[in-house]
Amino acid sequence: MMTRSLVLNSGTHPEPIYWASVLARSSDHCLYATSTSWAYDSRLMRIARAATSLGDPLSRHVLRRSLPASATGFRVVGRARTLAAYEQFRSRSSSDSDALVAARMSRFRATTRRLSDRLRPELIIGQYTSALGGFQAAPQARKVLLYPIAHHDWMVDAFASEAEANPGWKPFLQGAALSVERRSVLEAEISHATDIVVPSTFAKRTFVEAGVESGRVHVMSLGASMDHEVAASLRAASSHKLKRRGPLRVLFAGQVNQRKGISYLLDAAAMLGKAAVSLQVAGPCSPSMRRFIEQRYDFVDFLGTMPRATLMARMADADLLVLPSLAEGFGLVGIEAMLVGTPAIVSEETFAGDVVTDNHDGWIVPSRSSSELASIMWRLFEDRTILEGVGAAAAETASRFTWGRYEDEIAAFLDTACSNG
Repeated sequence: MMTRSLVLNSGTHPEPIYWASVLARSSDHCLYATSTSWAYDSRLMRIARAATSLGDPLSRHVLRRSLPASATGFRVVGRARTLAAYEQFRSRSSSDSDALVAARMSRFRATTRRLSDRLRPELIIGQYTSALGGFQAAPQARKVLLYPIAHHDWMVDAFASEAEANPGWKPFLQGAALSVERRSVLEAEISHATDIVVPSTFAKRTFVEAGVESGRVHVMSLGASMDHEVAASLRAASSHKLKRRGPLRVLFAGQVNQRKGISYLLDAAAMLGKAAVSLQVAGPCSPSMRRFIEQRYDFVDFLGTMPRATLMARMADADLLVLPSLAEGFGLVGIEAMLVGTPAIVSEETFAGDVVTDNHDGWIVPSRSSSELASIMWRLFEDRTILEGVGAAAAETASRFTWGRYEDEIAAFLDTACSNG
């Protein structure tokens, strides 16, 4: 059993919180260090989402997350006054906002370096960009890096290729640029880590291609937060859609940018026309991104951001969700749609190989392939009966991907780590 453990998460990613929950039950002392004040987050999130349409610089630094019910038994340190920080962000330009984030991360690394030096933990769990300070101060510890997306070098190369192939969309290619400082931090974290945990086989492949030893990289699939009874009620309430006529109702949900492959879905829908496809886009979208799309495509229904319950109802009412990402660590939105009985078309650069069986509970397509997307959507438009069987299979598959399962995988990992010394 690990007697002293330290979990580092400067932001609001949920994975480290589940690690802390499991460690609180299996170690004598678990310390969770964060720079986010959960007590104020719900209000902060509402303000930030409301400001998204105004192009507020903070909105892209904020994720909607909540503490799991299992998050008890560990001590939380380092809470920041996030509402005060929010006012700082609001009063500054986007470049100043980036500088503030960098300064906050620098302070967090310094603080966690001191914490780690004082605690001398046997195990450190660190979210990427949050782990370096603690890792550097504890050479004796087993160090687990939680990396939620593809390897940064793979993404830089992939996005450079995308920018060359699709130059008009280059300004909206989130993550295409990587600062020298950020690359240095990520490389150092990977170098210090004993183990690297990623959410998909695709993400692991990018690490191996970048030269990281395969044995150091472990895949742990993420889970949907939705209650299964709620999901079942949404499926029942939307069962009428199987008899619906007219265009196929297709939903895209997530940040609207080119990393998510949005242009390829738009082109696929344009190939089929309004009579075959009705496209709804839910999620934060910058004013410039929206103008760019509306100038080129006249059929997109922008839904904007919305409360989670509303989004889940939209998912259940859709015939199909499309996740055509160029690079995605996992793609929880796909699992959530499947759970409410709406099958998904997902690109290979997502959870595809870990979750979806092609033509059984969803469809897998190569990224950057509008023709493949259009072919599947046209087939479903012509034969709606396919959706019923695939939707039922999708719900059954998604029901296995829970945060409880994620915690079980953490516990199994810790058992192995302890037995191997």
